[in-house]
Amino acid sequence: MVRAFGALLKYLDAVRLGVEFEDYNVKTPIIRIRTFTIEHMLEMHETTFSALCIFQKQESPSVSAASTSQSRREGISLFRMCDRCCSRPGKVLLRRWFECPTMDCDVLKNRLNAVEFFAQECNLVAANFVRKRLKSICSPKGILKRAQGGQLTAKDWRKLCLTCRSAFEISEYIKLRGLKFDLLTDDVRCFDEDIVRLAAVIAEIVNFEEAEIENRFVVNRGVDHHLDERIYH
Repeated sequence: MVRAFGALLKYLDAVRLGVEFEDYNVKTPIIRIRTFTIEHMLEMHETTFSALCIFQKQESPSVSAASTSQSRREGISLFRMCDRCCSRPGKVLLRRWFECPTMDCDVLKNRLNAVEFFAQECNLVAANFVRKRLKSICSPKGILKRAQGGQLTAKDWRKLCLTCRSAFEISEYIKLRGLKFDLLTDDVRCFDEDIVRLAAVIAEIVNFEEAEIENRFVVNRGVDHHLDERIYH
């Protein structure tokens, strides 16, 4: 176990997970250590998925027969019936839950408690608040990868800013309302003041209105007087 843990730490340092954009002497931070066992893992055969109609791919009538399998859309399936996700990351996570089911009763109860809360009519206001902001959340992986290569577009900056703002607003709403979801405990802790500062810095630097019109990165006035002289004079 000790050797395996050492190999894992060495791998994290090699890929620089979470610190890709920091100085080389900055090590990958270890927030917590959890014990992982296979007792609650459930492996299902493809035949079982098909028999239970958990996933069902069907050809889209608008595509030709020569199209690849990526052109297929989700047919009538259990996943499609349960999919009410408003964001791409949420849809990916839900699919992962269906693809890798768990036998851990505590995990299942936490998920069902969250679903039950937002499904109740008395919590419609909370559900609408969260749903509206989830629509503005995107996966930052692609954006950060393009940032590493210096290929960010104005739309990427807008998406990143909206994602940070929306995620923090959801976190603050859950805290202020005193909503207790064991399912979201770890996620809520991630949305701290650093997220707010990141969104504020982006909004202060990027002129989103002009960037959308000109389809390029535009800096607000007052950020750098040398840049202002070159652009506005």
